[in-house]
Amino acid sequence: MCLRNYIIPDMTRKIPPAYRYDDVRLDPSDQIGLHSHPEWELSYVLVGAGKRIIGDQESSFGPGDLVLIPPDIPHCWCFSDNSADADGKIANITVCFNQQFLDSCAATFPGLAGGISSLSAKCDAMSFDADRRTGIVTLLEGMRGETERERSVSMLRLVSVLMSPGNDTTVGRKGITDRVSRRLDSVRIYTDCNLSRDITISDVAAYVGMNRSAFCSFFKKATGKTYVSYLNRLRIERVCRLLLSETAPVSVIAYSCGFNDIPYFNRRFRKVVGMSPLQYRRSQSDSPTDRDAT
Repeated sequence: MCLRNYIIPDMTRKIPPAYRYDDVRLDPSDQIGLHSHPEWELSYVLVGAGKRIIGDQESSFGPGDLVLIPPDIPHCWCFSDNSADADGKIANITVCFNQQFLDSCAATFPGLAGGISSLSAKCDAMSFDADRRTGIVTLLEGMRGETERERSVSMLRLVSVLMSPGNDTTVGRKGITDRVSRRLDSVRIYTDCNLSRDITISDVAAYVGMNRSAFCSFFKKATGKTYVSYLNRLRIERVCRLLLSETAPVSVIAYSCGFNDIPYFNRRFRKVVGMSPLQYRRSQSDSPTDRDAT
């Protein structure tokens, strides 16, 4: 589909800049964890790969990943360190806009009102068919060097592409579950997205809207285990996978999975797996030996 199909007449009218365009390069560990916000978000990954969590769906992603996320759907991109560029950076373009921006576009250009109304009614995150994806990517990359006025024009064109009919693919929903399941899903997603970072019980409790004491009681009653035990097991499972797929020293892998105390890590690993990390690596593969953890 040719981009000129999306050209809108009378583009000299002023469009309120109720949007944000970010073109960033950053360390994988600096990526924002699971979060939601009242704006729409259009996310385009330039460099990087890993696991993407949007609402109730998890999936792998790579360079070129492009999705539109409606307001208030929790989401995050968990980038793998080994997917960064030569400088150790990932890169993405993100455009956020609010309902006020869409309403202003509809008021300024009445011919767009019907399409914008349909766009505003969408509740699920989506990816796009090949034609619309090409148009969106062309606009996003072209906005890099534009002035504020030029970018406002491109934003209007972008809205025109987003609201046009096409073969969308749903990549995430808010989900409707009972309160306990919803909280457990939130705990799981938050933990998975932040596994390599420092996680405190207070942080998780606050994320699901509980105080620390109430959360500990809730989690133990719902799962039969403490949150710390759950967290350690998830981290150790990731360590086990990396021990077989990576040649890095055990301590480096442990740190990358959120363990900051190697003696504590070794004790937890032995308790869960039944052997030391080094013994596990040797028993499963012919990987080079490590000398910094036992």
